[in-house]
Amino acid sequence: MTRSRVPLALLGATSLLSLAACGEKKLDTGPLEKDMSKAVEKEVGRKVKSVECPESVTVEARKTFVCRVEISNGAVGRIVARQTDDEGHVAFRVTG
Repeated sequence: MTRSRVPLALLGATSLLSLAACGEKKLDTGPLEKDMSKAVEKEVGRKVKSVECPESVTVEARKTFVCRVEISNGAVGRIVARQTDDEGHVAFRVTG
């Protein structure tokens, strides 16, 4: 099966922060995945099948991580997320 790439450039931002039991700040990526899904759906006009981000991301200014997005038509893309500060604010863009 041939997979196509997500043909768009999309920017978004959100703030998601949780504290781990040991006191280390971790991003709550569940709500972030929902925000990403909504942003992609709005941009491409198709339902998003899934968005998957790393489960354990330490809060750290300028730290980046990559999420995977799959559209209902089978197109797959990468979402590059960058923490804009050490308070859990994240900006993201779909890179295709």
